[in-house]
Amino acid sequence: LSASKRLPRSDALADRSEAEGAVVSLVPGGPDPDADGLTWTAGGLPPGLAIDAGSGVISGTIDFSAAASFPFGVTIRATDDGSPSLYDEESFTWTVTDTNRPPSLVTPGDQSSNEGDVVSVTVSAPAPDGDAVTFQAFGLPPGLVIGASTGTISGTVGYAAADSSPFSVLIRASDDGSPVESSEVTITWTITDVNRTP
Repeated sequence: LSASKRLPRSDALADRSEAEGAVVSLVPGGPDPDADGLTWTAGGLPPGLAIDAGSGVISGTIDFSAAASFPFGVTIRATDDGSPSLYDEESFTWTVTDTNRPPSLVTPGDQSSNEGDVVSVTVSAPAPDGDAVTFQAFGLPPGLVIGASTGTISGTVGYAAADSSPFSVLIRASDDGSPVESSEVTITWTITDVNRTP
């Protein structure tokens, strides 16, 4: 670059590594030493990030799909508004690591059953990253169990269950990814006594 038209060299463009979901605010350079305005552009940014053309600030939240395409070869250009043919470019590598998110467990709501009822209640817990989900339930009324892979609570309510009603039932959905992430809900399950014929 000529001495009369100098462009700033970026001072924050070392190779970077962030996780999916990270909130980013990166300033890649300083003002033009000749007091001209600069227009900033960037190519190859991870999904979810953008550069402000006026300030050069790269900001945003890295998309949760980004790790599938890392590493990203990023090139940032500062163009002199007074002499558009003059520009400075810097490149660096941006690595994005995977973030395993917990399942989105949907509460089935409080439940009411009679002793002797045949029960089938399915709990939904989609995994945002597509991993398999394992279900657990603690404190179910006697006679009921939850399917570890299906999330379906099923069985026949025991005839002694009303004696301990209501039941506080904790349901857990664990994402089998690495690291394991889980989410939980607690519901109340009320059992009504059924008087059987002698």
